[in-house]
Amino acid sequence: MLLDRPLLASVTGLLALPVFALDAWFDVMTSLTRGELDAALAMAALAEIPLALLLALIARHEMARAVSALSPT
Repeated sequence: MLLDRPLLASVTGLLALPVFALDAWFDVMTSLTRGELDAALAMAALAEIPLALLLALIARHEMARAVSALSPT
C-alpha cells in the first residue's frame, strides 16, 4: 500500500529520518560505561545512521516520483 503512494512514502521516510538520527545521538550521549559507548557507536555507525541516510534517499526518490505523477505531461 505504501509503495502505491509515493507522497505518503516520502513523508513517512522524512518523519522517520530524524528519529533514527536522534536515537543514535541519545544512545551515544547517555552511555555510562565504555562497553555501552562502544555498543552505541557501533549501532549508530552500522545501523541507525545508514538507515537514516537510506530513508533520506528513498524519500527523495519518492518525492520526485510524486511530483512527476502530479505534473501534467
